[in-house]
Amino acid sequence: MRLKTFQAQSMPEAMRLVKEALGDDAIIVSSRKLKDEVKVTAVLDETPVGDMEEQDDPSGIGFAIQDTEIGEGERFDFDDRDQDTPSFEVVNDFEGFSKRLGAIMDYNDLSRAEAEQEIISQLMNVFIKHGLSSELSNIILTHIESSLSLEEPRQALEETVDALFNFYDLPEGAHKNPIVVVGEPGSGKTLSVAKMAAKAVINDMKPCVISFDTVRAGGIEQLAAFTTLLKLPLIKVNSPDQLKDALKDHADADQIIIDSPGINPFDADEMKSLYDYISVCNMDMILAMPAGNDSYESSEVARAFSLIGARYLLPTRVDIARRIGGLLTAAYDAQMAFIGLADASSVADGLKNASPLDVVNMIIPEQKAEKIKQAATQRRDEQGQEEDGHYE
Repeated sequence: MRLKTFQAQSMPEAMRLVKEALGDDAIIVSSRKLKDEVKVTAVLDETPVGDMEEQDDPSGIGFAIQDTEIGEGERFDFDDRDQDTPSFEVVNDFEGFSKRLGAIMDYNDLSRAEAEQEIISQLMNVFIKHGLSSELSNIILTHIESSLSLEEPRQALEETVDALFNFYDLPEGAHKNPIVVVGEPGSGKTLSVAKMAAKAVINDMKPCVISFDTVRAGGIEQLAAFTTLLKLPLIKVNSPDQLKDALKDHADADQIIIDSPGINPFDADEMKSLYDYISVCNMDMILAMPAGNDSYESSEVARAFSLIGARYLLPTRVDIARRIGGLLTAAYDAQMAFIGLADASSVADGLKNASPLDVVNMIIPEQKAEKIKQAATQRRDEQGQEEDGHYE
């Protein structure tokens, strides 16, 4: 796969450059209007159709090939960057022309550009295999293009993730607002509540655990098994009024952690019932969402829960899932901050704070990053050999 960026005075001129460089099969992945010109990014898949099944897996961990549309990002504002975009000027003296021509034909710069485009192409492949939405992939790639650390893919991606997403630590001490964990059935809410309670106990705090997940068979029993091990009482409530009373009775707790029933976010009645509980006081609402889900489905779920006040996203099953595109798309589209990472291991040590580096490690392990840099170096060397042969 080859990815190139073109700048021209008009869109027809940019399309002509794309066709000349990549041919009729090139696909436009983004276009942006700058001050006095347009910028178009196009990609060409050079893999023969007959070779698709035998193609090497560039991720090194067996991702399946997924088809996706690459669209133009809608949110990220590049106005500041556009102001710094250089424009071409006509020179009237030969000396000025010679200097500019020398800069255009600087083979080292051309080789660097080829290497950078190879890195962008490799990153695009990784994002596709992780199932990021086409819109978010385009936003991240465009941001990475402007990074001064592009030749170090992990560093460039970490800078981009830090710029586009927010990360908050789980409370280590006493916390004023009750914390309620919400989500779909099977999203890991109850286990996450147990892990939060265990973390509080380990930190020598006195948490209060409340549950209004009283309808689902086994819901209370599962959480009770954990609280018994932690030697904590489990407060069960069956109505918003009972929840309000329980919160008053345990107002002196260092942390109040609340489990909720699994909710269908697209069922208005279920969401109304959940809202009746969480609106009895100011709560910090955390959406538990498992990794590995479809990005568009995850986005819709997160946006639905954000309508009733969810502002934090707790990724679950991160130790067994192989794709996190759904989590990133959900957090970005619903404007939620990441708070913690939960795996499927023991309650005692299965919850930790999240950081941009954690996201990078899940998208591009260090071994994969080395492969990307090697591919870029190879592309640069090949480009240099082509130039040497052409200008002999």
